[in-house]
Amino acid sequence: MSEKFVFGCLAVFICSMLIIINSGEPSRSPGLTYDEKMARWQKGLTKQVRLMDEREKEKSYFNPSMDYKSEPLEDDLKGNLPIKELIQGFRGLL
Repeated sequence: MSEKFVFGCLAVFICSMLIIINSGEPSRSPGLTYDEKMARWQKGLTKQVRLMDEREKEKSYFNPSMDYKSEPLEDDLKGNLPIKELIQGFRGLL
């Protein structure tokens, strides 16, 4: 057998194998549908909103720069005064 015949048979064999391998199902999917794209987008958006909420909660609960102190509410009303007397005290302001 000559070398040309062997290389020819080898070339035909390799080409036929490539054709057989590529003739199956397409290797690429046609792409995402609109509904699938929207579902992925909404899922990502939901995740971003959740992360933003968690960051906001962390800032409000664990921020050391925010030092809130409770102060008693004193309205200077001691005892049981009748409402008429309280209103007379505020008559000049109204």
